[in-house]
Amino acid sequence: MKNIFLGLVLILTLLVSSCKSPSTPQPAPPQPTSTAAIPTATLPVNTPGPTATSAPLPLSLPGPYTPGIRRNITYIDTSRGDRKVTLTIWYPALAPAGAAPSEAYSDAEMDLSAAPYPLIMSTSKVGFIFGPHLASHWFVVAGINGLDTYLLFNPSMVQQPLDYLFALENLAGNPPDFLLNNFDTARTGVMGYSFDGLNALWLSGARVYPESLLGF
Repeated sequence: MKNIFLGLVLILTLLVSSCKSPSTPQPAPPQPTSTAAIPTATLPVNTPGPTATSAPLPLSLPGPYTPGIRRNITYIDTSRGDRKVTLTIWYPALAPAGAAPSEAYSDAEMDLSAAPYPLIMSTSKVGFIFGPHLASHWFVVAGINGLDTYLLFNPSMVQQPLDYLFALENLAGNPPDFLLNNFDTARTGVMGYSFDGLNALWLSGARVYPESLLGF
């Protein structure tokens, strides 16, 4: 068997060799080229900019803006039994002259240097954790007050996402004076953790299959 295999290899080698025309000169093997003759390209040097950082993500450090906070911005949803939807809003602000350092300055004047700002929605429970930090990175953060965790498949699973939509509709059509023309509801995101993460999923279009979820 080994001899048959070697014979087949020899025949294939002869066939390939016979396909080459003896009258066609074969190209000479490439000659080594001196590396000194090859021009070297000058690569651009990445010079760190003013916001460059060794942190994994730039958002992990405070941004260039001073956070402000406004409380108790209230809308009433008459279509749901006069349900009250009250907001806490964080935003890029101007620090009041002479004010003591603060995580977020209450009722401070809005910094309009890069307006309109994109909007992020959450509950205020999550907003009080991330709102001031995100406002320092030129986001407006609207947190809905009074929302908290709930058992699956109780009315809050529907009412809380409706609160978000109602708040967004009113912020777009009837914003508080300090936000008028200074933020962009067409660029809106939703953030959340735990129950707030579920709200973000429902608002993004996730489908719920009760049998599968309860079975899990």
